[in-house]
Amino acid sequence: MYSCTQCHGGDAQGQTGPSLHGPDFHYAKNATNKGMFETIWNGTNGGMGAKGKGLMDPTDPTNGLKPDEVLQIQAWIRSHNDKLTGNE
Repeated sequence: MYSCTQCHGGDAQGQTGPSLHGPDFHYAKNATNKGMFETIWNGTNGGMGAKGKGLMDPTDPTNGLKPDEVLQIQAWIRSHNDKLTGNE
């Protein structure tokens, strides 16, 4: 259904898409939780499509991530970054 790892890599280190490791994010707003939510929900002008429910697939308003799912993804990204930087 959603394959973040396809572009961002298995450890979010970046592949076709940018790394999700901070503190220097490809999109500076991703350093904040609000900014990262907006990026995942609405997509980017740089190529990533919207993943938010009702936005991901205009032909199917039920397709896409729910707000809670986006928050879970963010929590994984943030906790993964903490492990990499030793800030657990």
